[in-house]
Amino acid sequence: AELIREINKTATLIVVDHDMPFIRMIADRVTVFHQGAILTEDHADRVLRDPRVRDVYLGQTHVLPH
Repeated sequence: AELIREINKTATLIVVDHDMPFIRMIADRVTVFHQGAILTEDHADRVLRDPRVRDVYLGQTHVLPH
C-alpha cells in the first residue's frame, strides 16, 4: 500500500481489487461496478455504507423490528 501511495503522488492510478480493507488504505475515491455499469462512486466509507452496494455484494439488506 505504501508503494502505491508513493506512486500516486505523481501519477493517477487505477487499481482493480475486491479487498476493501486494502482499497480503503490506498484510495481517495472508489468506483463500484455491477454487471458492467457504475453502481456508485464516492469515498470508500460512503461506498461501503451504500445500501445498493450491500445488496449487490452481501445480499438483501433487512431491518429487523425492535
